Amino acid sequence: MPLTGPAAEIGNSILEGIKIAHELDSHDRFEIKLIIEDDKLDPKTSINITNKLISIDKVNAIIGLAPSSIALAVAPIGNKNKTLMLSATASSPDLTNAGEYFFRIYPSDYYDGKVLADFSFDNLNAKTASVLFLNNDFGVGLTNSFVINFQNNGGVIIKKEGFSPNSTNFRTQLLSIKQSKSDVLLIIAIDTQYENIIRQFREMDIHSKIIAPVTFDNVEMIERLGNAANGIFFTRPFYDIQSNDSIFQLFRNEFSQLYNREPSLLNALGFDNYYILIESLKNVNYSFEKARGYMLNNSFVGASGKMQFDNNGDVIKEIEIMSIQEKKITKYEK
Repeated sequence: MPLTGPAAEIGNSILEGIKIAHELDSHDRFEIKLIIEDDKLDPKTSINITNKLISIDKVNAIIGLAPSSIALAVAPIGNKNKTLMLSATASSPDLTNAGEYFFRIYPSDYYDGKVLADFSFDNLNAKTASVLFLNNDFGVGLTNSFVINFQNNGGVIIKKEGFSPNSTNFRTQLLSIKQSKSDVLLIIAIDTQYENIIRQFREMDIHSKIIAPVTFDNVEMIERLGNAANGIFFTRPFYDIQSNDSIFQLFRNEFSQLYNREPSLLNALGFDNYYILIESLKNVNYSFEKARGYMLNNSFVGASGKMQFDNNGDVIKEIEIMSIQEKKITKYEK
């Protein structure tokens, strides 16, 4: 996972959940060894790490694989070596065909893009839209899905502006978007990029309504933005912080005691990334080859809710719309 660099906050949130699952797991027959590596959000680094994990450490499975760019880079290596891979958040539509040994517990951007497009057109009454996107596999894949679905609804895309993972100044792109006078602006970014974009957006007095994907789901970041975050909508896989399910309660209690805060969706996805793999192994006598078949043919209830995989290893999950009002995140009423 990216534990340093532009996506460090995402990677470390997922890792917190993985560590909780590892601590809670009762190893009835084998010791499960957890090897942690930092890919720095760099595909070349991730390829070197993956080859090292498989050839030198002799791992049987690789989890985490947070960004789509990393998952796309290493999935062919996993398939070649028949090494199970389970991603917490990779969402590029291209990963649907990543191979028989690759699974993910976050929905494809194809689905997320359609939800964002339908919500913009039907609920926000937007007839025109612009996109400000991170220019990587995640950003491009989600942008393409949103654009296709928004246009299919009868909407018009005015502007598409990309930026690099290391960008901090977005005024040039935002000026172009301001001049377009779009009804809605889809912002696809990570971590502190959102803070810079939203602050600059407000300073430039742009009036488009803002929508975003799950990477905006960061309580600490929203608190830092304060009033600047009000009025923003974002999507995320359904996540019930009040769930009475035993697995969620176990996860929540352990997490709250250790970190003195409520677990986020990313924490829960990290937990499930480990939990699903280990539960599958326990049900097939710790056979990694049989674990793949078990994952395909069974549903799971984890910390992030109910999950089932289709034949491509894509997860089937509900998506919800969240709204920020008075500096608080609430579920969108409609």
